[in-house]
Amino acid sequence: MKQSKRIRLVKRSDVYYVQCCVDAERNIEIEPTGKTIGLEVGLNSFYSDFHRNEVDNPRFLRKSEKALKRLQKRVSHKKKGSNNRKKAINRLARKYLKVSR
Repeated sequence: MKQSKRIRLVKRSDVYYVQCCVDAERNIEIEPTGKTIGLEVGLNSFYSDFHRNEVDNPRFLRKSEKALKRLQKRVSHKKKGSNNRKKAINRLARKYLKVSR
């Protein structure tokens, strides 16, 4: 019985990850509750439901723009091909990774 279909090694700016794709069957029985809810997704709030409960939109990129700008400037001032440029690029990539997570 062959279960693993594909294995990938992915390098992010901070660490290596292993992605495994396996063949598995999953059977979940779902019973409908009969309840419905309406959600509205927007720019001002992440979502709001029909009871007017709102969840604020997380603005990770907006909060980190100053640090990203500073790190990008440091990369642009380094000499191409130098080790210090590689270090600056790695710092910038780690910051982008933190924002995306």
